[in-house]
Amino acid sequence: MNTKEKSPLGNDWLSREFDPVIAKEVGVDAAIMYRNIVFWCKINQSQGINFYEGRYWMYNSIDTFISGANGVPGFFFWSKKQVRNIMNKLEKSGYVLVGHFSTGKKCRTKWYTYK
Repeated sequence: MNTKEKSPLGNDWLSREFDPVIAKEVGVDAAIMYRNIVFWCKINQSQGINFYEGRYWMYNSIDTFISGANGVPGFFFWSKKQVRNIMNKLEKSGYVLVGHFSTGKKCRTKWYTYK
């Protein structure tokens, strides 16, 4: 997509905004990912889905964070290693909580929510 084009999905879908306070603590990449997690948890809240343990959650694999899904672009500019490091940083810092709510015994998909 040309950077001058407006997304048909609205600005929030492609936005790479971040909170500078969070960025100072965990880095700009992690702050961008944090905003993405908050965004999707709020979408799920508005739809009344993915509610567990008193919170709304979102889930993605590392590959889906990179490639995107359902017509929404992902973080194609990050490698798998970068996404893993970003997620680990957010989890260790306490900004993001991780859960496992998938029903398949072999499913290792992590679910994320924000504090």
